[in-house]
Amino acid sequence: MNEPKRARHTSMGTTMQRFSAADALFLYAEKPEAPMNIGSAQLVQIPDEYEGRFRDRFLALLKERSKEVPIMNWVVAEQPYNLDYPVWTDAGTLDWSYHYTAKKMPKGSTLDDVMRELEGIHAVPLDRSKPLFQYYVFDGLADNQAVIYAKLHHSCLDGQAGVQLMMLMYDLERTPRPPLTADQMKAHGLDKTPCHKPTLTTALIDAAFSTAEKPVYKQWPAARKTLDVLRHQYTQSRHNPAAEGTLFGAPRSILNSPITDKRAFAIGKISLTETKAVAKAMRATLNDVILSVTGGALRNYLKDEGELPDKSLVCAIPVAQSQKDSSLNNVAAMTVAWRTDESDPLRRIKKLHHTTTIGKRNSIELFGAIESGTGLKLPAYLAKPVMSSFMSKEVITTIPPLLSAILSNVPGAPMTLYMAGCELLATYPLSVITHGCAVNITVMSYRDDIDFGITTCPDVIKDADKLMRLILEEFEDTKAALAAEQEAAAAPKFDVIETEPAAAEADADEGEEQSAAVA
Repeated sequence: MNEPKRARHTSMGTTMQRFSAADALFLYAEKPEAPMNIGSAQLVQIPDEYEGRFRDRFLALLKERSKEVPIMNWVVAEQPYNLDYPVWTDAGTLDWSYHYTAKKMPKGSTLDDVMRELEGIHAVPLDRSKPLFQYYVFDGLADNQAVIYAKLHHSCLDGQAGVQLMMLMYDLERTPRPPLTADQMKAHGLDKTPCHKPTLTTALIDAAFSTAEKPVYKQWPAARKTLDVLRHQYTQSRHNPAAEGTLFGAPRSILNSPITDKRAFAIGKISLTETKAVAKAMRATLNDVILSVTGGALRNYLKDEGELPDKSLVCAIPVAQSQKDSSLNNVAAMTVAWRTDESDPLRRIKKLHHTTTIGKRNSIELFGAIESGTGLKLPAYLAKPVMSSFMSKEVITTIPPLLSAILSNVPGAPMTLYMAGCELLATYPLSVITHGCAVNITVMSYRDDIDFGITTCPDVIKDADKLMRLILEEFEDTKAALAAEQEAAAAPKFDVIETEPAAAEADADEGEEQSAAVA
């Protein structure tokens, strides 16, 4: 998984595993009603001949494998006076009464019943005095199934690192693998050592190093290049219809409402093979198809509510980046018009394909400018108050909307995975919503399925299950429209044979004779 590749050495010889600016922003952006928790609900099948209790065997395996994951043994330590970004320190002995909970569900319960339980759990912020993770097991479900709920802070990992964590925790066969050796830990970049709790002295030294690495005057070329790129992309987004939404500019809608600490989840799945087939037939990408079915569903939902803007909604899409410094979050983002102003699913896919092509190019250009030269990096003592203020309800819901919602597509495991001898059937992702962005749709592939997870606030989207049903219906409508188009294109073409002129004249003469006889 994505673990830090670079450490900071102070004059005291302490290895400092520092937060990157990207990681720290998830701490600074967090609000009581908008915790930066990401996670997943993982449905497993317990075999009939299973020995022991799944909850016990899972806990034993979790305790063993958590030792192999640095972020599960680290705790956040703020720098004195916020002089520099936080560091990771050793958590010591883990408090498993906090990190693990097992609950037996009432007889006959299903996955949907567990999802209702998770709506309350996911909205609770993680305790920063402990490692930023929790696991839950819900057993006693119908058909001898159980659900594992994993909850982690976004500052610890991004979506792709979450998949890598899952691959580390799960097995490729029913029999669990042995613990990793020291050499294997090193080969996978898991042999990281955190620092001691920072003192004022180490914080001052660390801040001095950081300032020396990227002094403000050396950041000016990157700032100037970034402004030039933004100016060009702004002009492009205003004059090129295909570039609409590629530089924010979302219409205000109910999705930009402030949120409360309540959560609503909805889950579903579609076929990966069928989605790829649609994409291939349309000469588009898998992402284009997913964008289209989710955009079409949002269009129909808002239309039913009488809340559909005339202008297209704008979607923010996380884009995976290569590993940078010590960052645990290696993602950029692009924004595109969701084409919710287009009712036809096939035309929507074609429009989205052009828009996402421009969006990807613009994202690479913009983030390349930000990282050019020494790159842009706001000092922690400025980044924290700026980010905290910007993400507040009073600010984010007052300024012009930058986006409407977030759609994240995370490639998952193509093979069957096992946990403590039980087969993983599905994994439904759950994510972050904020003031001004009340809907997050995350999809994760597993085997031949694409599992959807909608995270929203019920005070904004009152029926998340309806939105999920509309996504599934939009996918079926898209397949039907494509089949009809292909059928029409394959239909045989017949030439029209004109009547011979002589035969036509003879018929006319015969008609006149009959008319005269009647007269």
